[in-house]
Amino acid sequence: MLRSLLRFGKISYQVEDLQLWDPAITVPDRINQNLNQQYHHTPVTGVTIVRGIDGAFRWFVDPKLIDISRSRYEGIQIADNETLLLKTRIRNGLVSFQESDVHFRYGNFRIPQKIIDKLKEEYCSTPCGELCIISDEKGNLRTEVKIGKIDRFRTFLNKQGF
Repeated sequence: MLRSLLRFGKISYQVEDLQLWDPAITVPDRINQNLNQQYHHTPVTGVTIVRGIDGAFRWFVDPKLIDISRSRYEGIQIADNETLLLKTRIRNGLVSFQESDVHFRYGNFRIPQKIIDKLKEEYCSTPCGELCIISDEKGNLRTEVKIGKIDRFRTFLNKQGF
């Protein structure tokens, strides 16, 4: 639902602080008040807000989320007219939306089916990689997949039939 930085007890909605966010969901006032009361003296920490299957909202504070926000653009070449839409893991050609794999998701961005199909085909033999989907100002999408040396070698062997 929402994963962002918490600055002096207030949820930050600045793009550089947001990691996951569904703009259709409004954080209940009681959660905002609790966070403000408990963390108003904390300059920065991370916060995750989820809605359980029972419909109730829950929140968790996690300082490790600070590092995730800082590392969002590490190793990515983005022009001034481009926007990062998704940074997550890809496993055997499948995009992972597991909480621990998603570093950033812009709003409620959905991956077009043609990109999903292309990733499945091209990276089906890749055990693990890092996927970034980037948009330019016209809405044209591009993908970057980074894989480590070991995974690159495994992919090569798998494609060779070993």
